[in-house]
Amino acid sequence: QGKVEGLSLTSLDFEEDADYAKVAFASTITQSHDNMSIALWVKRESTDDADTFLGKSDLPHHHYFQYTASGAINYKQYPQTASTGDVVTDTNWHHVIVTLQGDNNAAIYLDGVAQTLTSNNVIGDGTFDQIGLRGDSGDGASTASEMDGNIRDLKFFDYALSADQAASLYSGSYNVTPKHWYKLDEGTGGNGETVADTGTGTTNNGTLGPAGHAPNW
Repeated sequence: QGKVEGLSLTSLDFEEDADYAKVAFASTITQSHDNMSIALWVKRESTDDADTFLGKSDLPHHHYFQYTASGAINYKQYPQTASTGDVVTDTNWHHVIVTLQGDNNAAIYLDGVAQTLTSNNVIGDGTFDQIGLRGDSGDGASTASEMDGNIRDLKFFDYALSADQAASLYSGSYNVTPKHWYKLDEGTGGNGETVADTGTGTTNNGTLGPAGHAPNW
């Protein structure tokens, strides 16, 4: 179950060093905190800095989902947070899920297993418009918390996955198409090229950028 070799070899590779690489959504994805889940496969390049999976481009960069520098999984809807302890201290592929089902009722799963939360007080709806970056280049690299590593198979569900469903999604046996689905398996394309949203909701494709610094395959 959850064998990494079962994944496609194609993924999107982000670099830091003030590149501000991202996938910008055509429009903001807003999810009700009463019923939602986000899931993805992620592999960080190093454990030196925070690595952002999802963010909001406009200041004050208060909405994001990331690994912290110390290895916690952190979902932020300012000023509230759902966060684990330092559970990812390696550079391996991992499957990460966050679910919300009402006020102060989040769950975070790592490789199909529910994690103990050190903070669980989110009461706001999630808003994201980009993959791989928190805020924008005006924030500076340390605040933008650029992703340094690989992301693939990003899914947005409009309901909270149960523990059994989270484990099934990790193992590859939960074959339900989510509302938004960025497989990130195109394998070709650079700045300005499209990454597809193949979910059941209104299509909200992403665009690779910025010029000269778009993530690679």
